[in-house]
Amino acid sequence: MAAANAYEAARFLTAACAQTPDDPEVLLQLGLTQADLRNFSEARDALQAYVAKRDQPPEAWLALARSCEGVGDAKGAASAYQHVIALYPNDPELQF
Repeated sequence: MAAANAYEAARFLTAACAQTPDDPEVLLQLGLTQADLRNFSEARDALQAYVAKRDQPPEAWLALARSCEGVGDAKGAASAYQHVIALYPNDPELQF
């Protein structure tokens, strides 16, 4: 049931993004939802558009890194990981 809700959310957010393509909140939620569904190309596109507008939250950068990895973009993933570590250098969860 949860997967069906996530797919429905992705459809809704895709339609919302088509109507308001510059809305950062829609871009963020679309990117996070697509990443959860492992639709990494769509997630990367939405999250790149989001982080171009806003630098927070770190979940956006982490999802972007994971999405870049999912499409084989190692350089993009490394850049996103470096960015979130720079934002939160003392976060123990980000220490590798």
